[in-house]
Amino acid sequence: MKITSTIRVALITFSFFVAPAFIFAQGSVDSRICNCFAAPVADNFMQGVKAVYGKIGLYLSPNLEIPSQQLQPVKFTIPVIQSKQGCQSWYSIYITDGQNNKVYESAGRNNEITYAFPDCDKTYAVVLMAYSKSANGGDGNCTRRITFTVKPTCNTASCDCGITGKSAAFALSGEVQCKGRTGDENRYLLRYSVTNKSSCILTIQSITMMNQVIEASPSKVTAKSSLNGISLGFATPSKVPIYSDSKVSAVVRYSLNGRKCSETVELPYRGCN
Repeated sequence: MKITSTIRVALITFSFFVAPAFIFAQGSVDSRICNCFAAPVADNFMQGVKAVYGKIGLYLSPNLEIPSQQLQPVKFTIPVIQSKQGCQSWYSIYITDGQNNKVYESAGRNNEITYAFPDCDKTYAVVLMAYSKSANGGDGNCTRRITFTVKPTCNTASCDCGITGKSAAFALSGEVQCKGRTGDENRYLLRYSVTNKSSCILTIQSITMMNQVIEASPSKVTAKSSLNGISLGFATPSKVPIYSDSKVSAVVRYSLNGRKCSETVELPYRGCN
């Protein structure tokens, strides 16, 4: 039976401390029967998927396009699916780009999935699934799913590099740790977090210390946000004495929406045990 409906979508903004107001819309249909379901699962089960980005919240509908900002985390909350004893509920996300190349894939028991879509010049196709499966797969692995797109808007702000100190565009904190000598190399580990104080997208391109250039992968941080728990290993030749000072000077090369900048920071150093 063909179902035709008119979907009205309005984006609702809300202030801090106020829960997002969500918009109801029709979910996609998957009418297969699964013996693992503890209770009947409606065809429109996935209409209950909530997406939140910034101050905007909405319920998903098939073929909806979400205009989140570039690198802005989008949190999807999938309704909990009840499974019989011996079966488990799973939730997954599958993302492809305009050329159908896989960008990201994840599956697990947590019904909350967050992803920051990296590029503003792409349209991403997203499939969210909720499914229940038995240990041996003999009871069906049946699913409910919804397909939609995300097209991030570009960050067009113009930002200055700033001045070292309080007016700097970013703050980098962490430490450098000696990992000892291996073969003909002195090994070190750089652990750091970075906070973007600007209104632009911050891209850490490289960090130079001990005459070594450490490529940063690159690390992108959206406006007014932080990226934590980054670890990068590097080495110096064994003929160079192992570093022994209490602090390490580092030159950070970065960009703000493409504008190239650099800044010198000092990080604490932990010597070899």
